[in-house]
Amino acid sequence: MQVKVPESMGGDLRILPTTNPLYEAEVADIFLGKSGTGNLKATVKYIITSEYEGPEAKAKNFESTIGATVLETFSLQEQAIWRLNTFFKQCTGERIPAGDFSEEDLGNMLKDGCIGTPFSLILKTEVDKNGNDRTAVDRRDKIEKKRRGKK
Repeated sequence: MQVKVPESMGGDLRILPTTNPLYEAEVADIFLGKSGTGNLKATVKYIITSEYEGPEAKAKNFESTIGATVLETFSLQEQAIWRLNTFFKQCTGERIPAGDFSEEDLGNMLKDGCIGTPFSLILKTEVDKNGNDRTAVDRRDKIEKKRRGKK
């Protein structure tokens, strides 16, 4: 398997404030690769589209959250792929079809179905395996696009 990491992934992976953990974001990309233990994973890249509204936003040196990057990882192991299926169903309204897929076909299906989907994210700060804080998705809900009424 070969995974290409683009030169610029856009945004940054800074720690976002979570006193008021609700953000709006859009799926910007999905990458397939291997975890640190060698298992296949899908990583969803969200771009924050709303400004943070918690108490930290009043500080003089507060940096806008619009354009910040948040990553969410899904295991592709058989016993855990249900989480990715839940995400895909939120994006498309449909389940991932049963069957065997090449990495390229699965990646393309995920990208085609999910990139551009808006979500409300509840974020949290957690500690990664190296002891560093990182922003993580605690919960996500699709933002339904409002339909325009007939005139």
